[in-house]
Amino acid sequence: MFIKIVSRVGLVLDVAGRVVASVMLLLLLGNIIGAQFGVPIYGTVEIAAFCTAGVIALGLTRCGLDGGHIAVTFVVDKFPFIPRKVISSIMSLVCIVITALIAWQSFVYAANMAAKGETTGSLYMPIYPIIYIIAVSFVGLALAYVVELIKHLSAGKHETAASTHFGEDLASEVQPGDPDNPVL
Repeated sequence: MFIKIVSRVGLVLDVAGRVVASVMLLLLLGNIIGAQFGVPIYGTVEIAAFCTAGVIALGLTRCGLDGGHIAVTFVVDKFPFIPRKVISSIMSLVCIVITALIAWQSFVYAANMAAKGETTGSLYMPIYPIIYIIAVSFVGLALAYVVELIKHLSAGKHETAASTHFGEDLASEVQPGDPDNPVL
């Protein structure tokens, strides 16, 4: 159940990232067309920078669940089952701690930016909302690492580290167009 919930959270964040990418594309296209007629869109660079940060952050959870992050396992894969399972579990724990710390500090940083009223230079847009989005995305990534840890700890003897790395089978659990999927 937990794995399915995290998978759905990853899908929601991924869809949000795709929407942000589409908005950025339309903004940039509008700016290019507008510039040809002497009417560029003011603040395009700032908005595009925010959108870029949002697209990258919002894709973290799904990328983690799909095993899209770089993992060098060629040495660990040669170990016997028990040491491989222990090392993989320790690495998952380390990743959980690091991403949880990043999320926590991002929430703290966003709160500080909100309290100070920090804004961008041209449009005077508040900076803290994008930092909160980044923080939430790192919470999602930490949850993806928890899923990875669960898979490592529950792996059978015949499974390899690669087959328990994140959730190769998670992508099939929640797909766009799935009638049981309330997101899409």
